Amino acid sequence: MYYENQTFKKYKNKFLCQNRRFLDVLNLLWGDIVNQELKTVFKNSGITILIIFAYGLIIRQKSVYIASTLGAILSIWNLYSMYKDAEVLVYKKNASIKQGMASYSKRYLINGLFLGIMMYVNLQWLIAGALGLLVVKLNILLIMFSHQLNNIIKKLKI
Repeated sequence: MYYENQTFKKYKNKFLCQNRRFLDVLNLLWGDIVNQELKTVFKNSGITILIIFAYGLIIRQKSVYIASTLGAILSIWNLYSMYKDAEVLVYKKNASIKQGMASYSKRYLINGLFLGIMMYVNLQWLIAGALGLLVVKLNILLIMFSHQLNNIIKKLKI
């Protein structure tokens, strides 16, 4: 029994080391691109938060400038938390699936509490908060569409 556990640990460590080397190579090759894309998403989401807040102030709607802004801030926090959790799960030697599921559950529990509070206020705040939670997803979608549009323009010029 002891021998089987030692053999399993040896192969598990060998597998993890090989995957870490592979991930380090990927990080060297693609790390700058991924980091640049994430920076673009964070920057665009921050600009979107400012636009939402200013729009809410202009039309004098508390639900827009409070609920949507808070939802957008929570959306950015979710993306940052997801990025850090993925980094920990990939590079930490003794990371487990339980740790990943716990952080995933924590994020969705916080989102649920936020939407519950917005629903407690009224339906308008709930809708504004839910739309605020979609800010990062909308920015990622817009970045993808801009890349596709640039590829189409490049093909048409050739």
